[in-house]
Amino acid sequence: MPHRDEVLARIRTGLIYTESEAAFQSPQRRTDLIFEHNHTPPREAERRAALLTAILGSIGERPVLLPPFHAGFGSNAVVLPGVRIGYGSVIGAGSVVSRDIPPMVVAVGTPCRVLRPITEADLSTRTSLEALD
Repeated sequence: MPHRDEVLARIRTGLIYTESEAAFQSPQRRTDLIFEHNHTPPREAERRAALLTAILGSIGERPVLLPPFHAGFGSNAVVLPGVRIGYGSVIGAGSVVSRDIPPMVVAVGTPCRVLRPITEADLSTRTSLEALD
């Protein structure tokens, strides 16, 4: 089993690791960080970016990850290093994203493939559901 520092270095640089190798990461701490990210006001962009870095290990230049954000370490979806997910796209649970995903699509599977575009109907349904909350 690799040493903790070696696994952390691989996580930070986007290299492959297994979920069991990263088991030393505190699931409760990660859950707390995700909760904090989900409750950080939009005006605190720097704080949100710092939280995402703490949760994910590294992020791109201008990440957009709107709450609510949920993550299972290496379980909900796996995004390989260097892959870009377009603005507004939704990735299905359990997907392995090995290629860039364009903006405003639903993509699922292993490997992850575009299933369909996100339509105005999707957006209006989401808006009407949010109004019920």
